[in-house]
Amino acid sequence: AEWTPVKHQQLKEKYIFLVRHAQSTWNREVDLMKTVRHQKLPEISVKDVLSSAAHIATREVWHRDHPISDEGVLQSQQLREKIRLASCDGPESFHEVDEEEMRSSDEEERIRRFYQHFLKSTDQSKSSTRPSIYCSPLLRALQTAHFALSDDDGWGSIKLL
Repeated sequence: AEWTPVKHQQLKEKYIFLVRHAQSTWNREVDLMKTVRHQKLPEISVKDVLSSAAHIATREVWHRDHPISDEGVLQSQQLREKIRLASCDGPESFHEVDEEEMRSSDEEERIRRFYQHFLKSTDQSKSSTRPSIYCSPLLRALQTAHFALSDDDGWGSIKLL
């Protein structure tokens, strides 16, 4: 048997874009507990607050699927708007660079290409297929995907993992 070399094809870059869920009602409660912990309240001890919080946390975190909060809805809508604006203005408007952040031209090009691929994925004039959204079945993840990555904006259907 002879070995015949296979013609090498140029590898295509593939991108996976990850979006974390927006603030959930659970996240909001944890933030509230952190705030209360740092307050000086003479009638309530920190130990009492933390003990009650731990009891609630144990019950809530394991027995409930937490939806996104009002702030989470706003965060999702802001992401959707940011994507929409960047689709019109180009990838440079999507990624804000900190003035103190110094990058090489190669790094800047990699970031530009990343956002360009992300934005191109929703442009129906450049693709015949809509990008797929793979999502956790948790309510907070589904709500974030639904609000931020709308079918009206060119995104495909949500597929549960």
